[in-house]
Amino acid sequence: MLSKSPSESIPKACKNWSDIKATYRLLSSEKIEYQDLIEAIGKATAERAKEEELILIIQDTTEFDLTSKKGKIKGLGYIRRNGHYGMIMHSSLAVTRKGVPLGIVYQKYWERKERGIKHKRKERKYKEKESSKWEEVHKESIKHFKDKKTLTICDREADIYEYLVYCSEIREKGHFVLIRATHNRELEGGRRIKETLKKIDSQGRVIVEKRDGRGVRKVIEIEVKFIKTKIRPPVGKEGGEIEVTIIQGKGKGIEWILITTYPVGGIEDAIQCIEWYAQRWRIESYHYVLKSGCKIEEIQLEEVRKIKKLIAIYSIVAWKILWMIYESRENPEQPCTVILDDVEWKLLYVIAKKKKPPKKPMSLREAVRSIAKLGGFIGRKGDGEPGVKTLWRGLMEFETIKDGYNTLSEVYVYQGVK
Repeated sequence: MLSKSPSESIPKACKNWSDIKATYRLLSSEKIEYQDLIEAIGKATAERAKEEELILIIQDTTEFDLTSKKGKIKGLGYIRRNGHYGMIMHSSLAVTRKGVPLGIVYQKYWERKERGIKHKRKERKYKEKESSKWEEVHKESIKHFKDKKTLTICDREADIYEYLVYCSEIREKGHFVLIRATHNRELEGGRRIKETLKKIDSQGRVIVEKRDGRGVRKVIEIEVKFIKTKIRPPVGKEGGEIEVTIIQGKGKGIEWILITTYPVGGIEDAIQCIEWYAQRWRIESYHYVLKSGCKIEEIQLEEVRKIKKLIAIYSIVAWKILWMIYESRENPEQPCTVILDDVEWKLLYVIAKKKKPPKKPMSLREAVRSIAKLGGFIGRKGDGEPGVKTLWRGLMEFETIKDGYNTLSEVYVYQGVK
């Protein structure tokens, strides 16, 4: 249904009238809100993570620009771009320590009803500000992992003293944070972060794979140094010193200064934190799939509350696409039956190889590459593995082929497929 054709309008994505009515009933229902869907999605993600000793939870914010539909959709708010309207979403995505996506844990949506209130930020309490989203989503996310260790990874926007205080309070329960620093904070002894790091020699090196939201890959050598210290509260802020580790990773085009409550016992742990932070682009890829693949900004619904529920549904689709990519890289030789049924993989084999399928299913990597080739992936020796965009296009093309095959199967059957 929707998961097969996420970029289509609801009538196009749903193949029959009963599917269309069922989808609209779900979106219109007063009994089911997006929070109910997100809660169920979070529980399913936690179930997939049950074998993991430590779960990485990556947070990030994105905006949906719905300006072109301003007169048609009720409840839109301001977004950052002047004169544009839409809604804002802050997500947490769980991944393994190696970066395989496990699923969405929690999502918060809101509409900004006022513009130009930054000058009032000192007058407002922390809990009244949008910046409290990091703590709120953190709290909601770790509810699913009470008996697990978690490390929440955030970008520079999360370098907030109040949030760091919260993170220091939950470390004893096995929940840690890794934040890229924005502020040159004062440390114990009166020195600032950058001044302190300058006096420390490089303690190790690591090769990291840095990618942007679209998966474009760069391999960079990074020099690493760290110091265990305490952060002092900013002037005017209540609270005590916060025990943290400051880690610097510096290489060509990169300078990461990270603040973490994770227990760092030596340079190996510091390097591990650098490698974990390098996984942050995973959530940018997730947002890219959701917006460019599922085309949320082009949906045709008339209420924000319905859009929120649809985004929750499409979140599963976006995660599945990401999972296919990373699982095919992590466990490439496992059979493709983890994503395709018997008819599907045989049909895909016939399309890709132009010959009768074997008895043994193709590998997951081979299946993912074959699907991506339907979406424009060439697959030359130097091309590497397919990315989000070509896989998404390939999946849509494969669904179209499957529909045609199912329609014509009684008239013309591929030998060996059915």
